[in-house]
Amino acid sequence: MKISWLNNVQAPYREPMFRELARLVDFEASFFFSEEKVRHWKWRADPGYRSSVVPAWRLPVPAKLARRLDNEVGILRPGVASSVVRGADALVTQVWWQPAHLAAMMHCRRRGIPYLLYAESTVDSRSVGGGPADRLRTWVFRNAGAVIVPGPAAAEAAILNGTPAQRVVESVNSVDVDLYGEGVRKLREPGSDRGPHRFAYVGQLIERKNVHSLIRAFATIGGNPTLEIAGDGVDQDYLRQIAVECAVTDRVRFLGFLEEPAVLRLLARNHTLVLPSTEEVYGFTALEAHVAG
Repeated sequence: MKISWLNNVQAPYREPMFRELARLVDFEASFFFSEEKVRHWKWRADPGYRSSVVPAWRLPVPAKLARRLDNEVGILRPGVASSVVRGADALVTQVWWQPAHLAAMMHCRRRGIPYLLYAESTVDSRSVGGGPADRLRTWVFRNAGAVIVPGPAAAEAAILNGTPAQRVVESVNSVDVDLYGEGVRKLREPGSDRGPHRFAYVGQLIERKNVHSLIRAFATIGGNPTLEIAGDGVDQDYLRQIAVECAVTDRVRFLGFLEEPAVLRLLARNHTLVLPSTEEVYGFTALEAHVAG
């Protein structure tokens, strides 16, 4: 069996899954951007699975819409959709509204190749109501060979979007309990629960994550606490300026994007993780912190 996977960029956290798929089937991942501009991920070849960056154009969108989407919008160049799914028994994709994904899904429909969607959104997190966008979403979900969801709330949304119930495959939200549980506890130093309170944030530095409110709220707390901010994004300079305005630069540290081992150390040395987002599909970081204690 050959499985093709199409996504915008090569996300480091998906690579263990890609390697496992490549061990089991003929697997190939295609990405239509070589770099993620918010988190600065760059494509590079991995010996554990086949991957490539396929030709695509970036579609400019208004700044206000771009902040809501979180992802850049891409359009596959002519003929690319055909090359991505050539010889595949199934295509795996994620973003129903992304033009590059839509081109590949439509090509699959014409060739009789099933496409599989991964969908996390719940009914409560839906940001598109009626109109043409809703009809497009219904078409994508109704015609998917399967929709993989991380829990019952996302399954309900997928069915509401038009997916027949028998095509919804429900998985679970999970983290590596050993890594984020015992792993973090082993890194935690004796007596680390004492001293001034230590707060942490892990995530993108974009408007929806609401880190500006976190910094301003942090500045009002007495007792000389600290705040470590792990992540990268377009709002980084703006957030640094807020820290200056609030006179907390001596107690707020910007760490940039951290790989997983560094995130474990961050959780081990801090007391409280704050997730101040105005909107989240799930909030996986909060679950990791909960497992870490």
